Amino acid sequence: MNALQTRFDQRRLMLIVGSVIAIVFALLLSRGVLSSQSGDSMARYLPAYYGLPDTIAGYKVLAVMTSENTECIGIPGQQRLVIQVTEPDLDHYLSGDTYDVLQKAVAALGNSSTTIMITGPGADFETLVSENERWNQVRKQNGCFKLGGPIIIGTETTGKE
Repeated sequence: MNALQTRFDQRRLMLIVGSVIAIVFALLLSRGVLSSQSGDSMARYLPAYYGLPDTIAGYKVLAVMTSENTECIGIPGQQRLVIQVTEPDLDHYLSGDTYDVLQKAVAALGNSSTTIMITGPGADFETLVSENERWNQVRKQNGCFKLGGPIIIGTETTGKE
């Protein structure tokens, strides 16, 4: 497998994971598990709140998710930038160099724990914040969860070898 195919597969995996998260949100919304947005300030999602630019590599930073505004996000200090790309669909996004350009631009910001989450041209700030606030309420009620972990393969030793 060549390096180009490996990068393509990594991008596809990231987009699939993002799609799964969106499906989980949709299911929770449809079952009424998620309730209305809390009174938290929407300013905590704005890039300027964290001293970040509104655009990175020419793409809009729709929101910034951190441990301050998102339950169970991971390590303290992590920033997840929600980047709104202009490509109309997955194939156009994967066929271009958008991912590589964004990764380099985000790395240039200097925070090694900054990650990106990609959203399409139809997403809007208010809906994203509202869904994230509902997610926070569910996580506060039910706690954080992890999807799997490392598989450890080996044999146990008894010390009697």
